[in-house]
Amino acid sequence: MRRVLSGVLTVLTGAALLAQVPTARVATTPEALVAAPVFFHGKQIVVRREVEPVGSLLRLAATTKPIYVLSRDSTGMSRDSEVRGEFWDIGRLERTDSRFSNVNFQPILDASANGQWPARDQVFMIVGATAVESPLPAEPTIRALALAPEQYVGKGVSVTGRFRGANLFADLPMGAGTKGRWDFVLQSADAAIWVTGIRPRGRGFDLDINSRMDTGRWLQVAGTVRREGALAWIDATSIAAAAAPTDTPIEVTMPTPPPQPAPGVVFSTRRSGKPTPIAPARSASSSRATWIRRPSRTACA
Repeated sequence: MRRVLSGVLTVLTGAALLAQVPTARVATTPEALVAAPVFFHGKQIVVRREVEPVGSLLRLAATTKPIYVLSRDSTGMSRDSEVRGEFWDIGRLERTDSRFSNVNFQPILDASANGQWPARDQVFMIVGATAVESPLPAEPTIRALALAPEQYVGKGVSVTGRFRGANLFADLPMGAGTKGRWDFVLQSADAAIWVTGIRPRGRGFDLDINSRMDTGRWLQVAGTVRREGALAWIDATSIAAAAAPTDTPIEVTMPTPPPQPAPGVVFSTRRSGKPTPIAPARSASSSRATWIRRPSRTACA
């Protein structure tokens, strides 16, 4: 009996761990980036927005705060393009950060902060940006709602996604939730959206929004898309169990990792009666220095 219970617990724990595996990228909107920069800081993101030139720079169009796009090739950024890259709040960085040794910040500072280093939550950039042409699908999906909610506001939709409880895995910014008693998050591919107005239970399932053990179940939700500020959600009218869809993989070009600073060696002078560090022979198995205590002159005599 104990073995059976142990096996059941192992399976359930494994399912919960699989449900919380994070995606490599987050589909969102420029409005959400500006509203919750701490959440997206340092993450791979994708947004759907036109890119406009500002002098020698590129910037996402129609944002309340500037989001600069650092890309080697701007020719492929059409109106229906997805802009992908690593999002950073410049005010949360140190100017001497070696990860950005190849980034010339001065044009950005001149254009947005009078040449000064900006405060937090004011000026942003997308590093290693690439663009992929991506028209919206004929049938709405969670990913389409996450990238372009303005196209669906007030319209009826039916989408399929994985139940993630009350944002238990931080698929969305923590402060951007709705206030309903049974509100939960649906997630699919690299996108997620809040669902409100309905309890997550139906034929064959009754899910707890605060239990990770219940996450991972695929559901089909129908309702109307609503939006307030940067937050979009589905005001649901029906819910049912569903099978996992077959998602088409999306290729992502990852930026080249910045060079790391070279390691340094520190030498110290010899002091009487104390051990003297000597330069160690480094190997793959050990990188620690070896200490040798030299015999005193009295002992040698």
